[in-house]
Amino acid sequence: MGLFLAYALVPLAWLFINASKTQTDLFGGFGLAFGDSFALWDNIARTFTYDDGIFLRWLGNTLLYVVAGAGGATLLATLAGYGLAKYTFPGRKAYFAVILGAIAVPGTALAVPTFLLFSRLELTNTPWAIIVPSLISPFGLYLIWVYTLESVPKELLEAARIDGAGEMRIFFTIAAKLLAPGIVTVALFAVVATWNNYFLPLIMLSDPNWYPLTVGLNQWSEQASGVAAEPIFNLVLTGSLLTIVPIVAVFVLLQRFWQSGLSAGSVKG
Repeated sequence: MGLFLAYALVPLAWLFINASKTQTDLFGGFGLAFGDSFALWDNIARTFTYDDGIFLRWLGNTLLYVVAGAGGATLLATLAGYGLAKYTFPGRKAYFAVILGAIAVPGTALAVPTFLLFSRLELTNTPWAIIVPSLISPFGLYLIWVYTLESVPKELLEAARIDGAGEMRIFFTIAAKLLAPGIVTVALFAVVATWNNYFLPLIMLSDPNWYPLTVGLNQWSEQASGVAAEPIFNLVLTGSLLTIVPIVAVFVLLQRFWQSGLSAGSVKG
């Protein structure tokens, strides 16, 4: 546990300490020691105002991709997973086999075909190039399928049908409440994947105004090389620190739902 704790906390401590240094102090001492001056607040102010406040634009883009992409992925995975678990229809097993196979395909293998497809549709360099691929979460669908089998009794659904409730009403008023821990689990995975998404925006976007934080901060980092080099590593580190704050807050707030969702899926037998 000590090793795991060190593995988790040392990088965070390094990031916080170095985000509090000036550009000069970054290379003038030990990485886990504070610099001559505590410049965290100045770095934060400069991060938000540098290059006409482009960091705020990147933050807004990231939030857009998370809300639309991760939110849509959670909704679609919940509807599809519930449908696969509770309804019988032709081709059900084949659909499920395809979904399981999709889980095994790495996203990088689909990057080039996805780019060519969106290029043909003239959707590259637009938010849709990030949002639409983020809507599909085979792993999230599988988690909801497992959780639905364990958490939503058929007898409860049949009783609701006998009372005259429609399928959509049954889902949103009964099943969705029972699936809440599983839905939160899928949402957390989708939010983290979308928030940290780097490769897809890198190949899809060329306009800095549509960059998410991951690609934007990398662009700042690359300013340290070239003929007109302008290193701003202190702002890159400060931006990285600010970037992880929202995702850590989400995990802390939803941790109990996340744990219960994982536990329910792990006892499927």
